[in-house]
Amino acid sequence: MKRNIKIILICLAAVLVLAFIIAACAGGSERRTMSAPQPAADSFFYENSISQRAAEEEGMPAGDYGYAEPPAPAAAPMESAAGISARETSAGADRQNLMFIKTASVATRTDNFDGDIINIRNTVNSYGGYFESSNMFTNYTRRISDTEERNYRIYHAVVRVPVENYEAAKKSLEAIGVLYQSGESTQEVSGEYFDTQSRLETARTEEQRLLELIDETADLKLLIEIERRLGEVKTQIELYESRLSRLENQTSYSTISLNVTEAETEDLLPVTEESFLTKLGDGFTGSVDATVKFFQNAAVFLSYILIPAAILAVLVFAGIFIAKTALRKERAAKS
Repeated sequence: MKRNIKIILICLAAVLVLAFIIAACAGGSERRTMSAPQPAADSFFYENSISQRAAEEEGMPAGDYGYAEPPAPAAAPMESAAGISARETSAGADRQNLMFIKTASVATRTDNFDGDIINIRNTVNSYGGYFESSNMFTNYTRRISDTEERNYRIYHAVVRVPVENYEAAKKSLEAIGVLYQSGESTQEVSGEYFDTQSRLETARTEEQRLLELIDETADLKLLIEIERRLGEVKTQIELYESRLSRLENQTSYSTISLNVTEAETEDLLPVTEESFLTKLGDGFTGSVDATVKFFQNAAVFLSYILIPAAILAVLVFAGIFIAKTALRKERAAKS
């Protein structure tokens, strides 16, 4: 009988421990699920590159940031001064024939949003540029405190400026507001341009020859075949002319993608190094906050397991009471 009682007590204890662990895990998981904060958007950045998108549509790789010009070929050993001069002249002439697509992205923050938008428009116009697109967003939200949020405006524009004014225009736009991001890319398209130009000349020559054959041919079947081919050649000529026009536009005008974010004045101030006493005070405040949060979490945890623990405690005490009663009866029967 004593052995049976011991087995019952061990089983009850095991059930109690297992139920306590399950209740603790379930309560902790539910608490984390209910209190998990939703991520808030703290920054917004939108970047658009017209020339890179056009390059992708043509099946060409988009240019990378940080373009470096190709190094000049090394001079042959024992080359004469006249040979070096001739080679440099030839390299300079080749460089003048190179064609580049220049794109840039500029992002600034400002506490004078409306005034800086006007400054941007005046700057672009002063450099002979134009706006390809412009948008203003008002759904950018920033949390000011635990209970207050504010909507900030963001202005995005894609501007085109003559390539000879590209550097000056880019520096002027970077000076409007506080600059926090700037990048540029350069894509060399000389090979594509001159290859397309050569194909266009070949297509025009074929077109002229086909027109001559139409005047010379009396065979109806052959005439139909010549006209079919002539239609294909004209389509190719239109495509080549369109590609050349696009490349000429992209190389004569550079693209600048501009983003302006409205911000508070204090967000634009430079960050200063905090003193030792300030850091010490912040550390003590953080320690107090962490201690308060610990006891708050502990109280919440106990509230989740309170009812299951109470029920298990009642069951355990009932089991102990039944076991003791049975043990007394057994002793009374023996005596």
